[in-house]
Amino acid sequence: MKSLIENLILKLIWITIPYMKKLDYNGLSSQRKGDKTLFDFGGFFEDTLEWTSLKMVRIYILLMGVSVKKIKVIVMLVILIFICSIVTKAVLKFQYNKSNSELNRKVEEIIDKLPIKKVDVPDESSKVDKNQNGVADPIDIVNSARKEAEQETVYKDAYYVGGYPPDGEGVCTDVIWRGFKGINVSIKDLIDKDIKENMAQYKGVNGKTDPNIDFRRVLNQDVFFKKNCINLTTEFKEGDINNLKEWQPGDIIVFIEGYEHIGIISDKRDEDGIPYVIHNSHPHASEAKLSWFHNPIHGHYRWKY
Repeated sequence: MKSLIENLILKLIWITIPYMKKLDYNGLSSQRKGDKTLFDFGGFFEDTLEWTSLKMVRIYILLMGVSVKKIKVIVMLVILIFICSIVTKAVLKFQYNKSNSELNRKVEEIIDKLPIKKVDVPDESSKVDKNQNGVADPIDIVNSARKEAEQETVYKDAYYVGGYPPDGEGVCTDVIWRGFKGINVSIKDLIDKDIKENMAQYKGVNGKTDPNIDFRRVLNQDVFFKKNCINLTTEFKEGDINNLKEWQPGDIIVFIEGYEHIGIISDKRDEDGIPYVIHNSHPHASEAKLSWFHNPIHGHYRWKY
């Protein structure tokens, strides 16, 4: 019996030690602006693994002088240590360097597989198809914007000569004009033209136009959409079908209070009928549930298809 436990402990030691040697702890950090590390889990797990292995070594040494009467206690300790090692290994495989939205997405994927009755929210989005590609214009906008989330466009706030940032980088407002490219609408041209004709209405311009950046400012996009779109409710109510159906694919949502942000309502909903928002916030573009946004909604607009 004792020999069996000795072999078991030795095997557990050799299973655990390689992880301490080979793990890349730098990958266990969640970073923010300026590559400043806000959360560092590496040290914690390194200490956990070292503690686990050292404990097993000590138990093995002590086992040499332990009577058979205490074997059951030792077996329980070995099992607990083994469980800790397995849990630690599982957690380490989970990528902590991903954004909160990605972690939430993984949770949602798991929930979607559960046998939960979903809320059926009526699809009342426009079925207009001006570009005649067989897809309704609101879905064209969503599909075009979703490419940002799928390729995880890096959040980078910068000034670009010519206005347009290169593919693979941008901010929240870039999701908008890239989305509207799906219906062959140039948001830049429309906003630049409207600013020239109605500069006083655009407080974000400060009396001086700059085509390289004006169309990429949240405040300017907000003014433009408020003037040229259908203005809808800014109230969001979970569990209210009548309210949930007010949020349709391709709609524009704007936040001003607390932080300036803008996104596009997705055609994806969770089991409660809550729509997702396609947006770009540090570290990259993603789809996040509307209920995850806690700042007051400033504007909710629908393009006049």
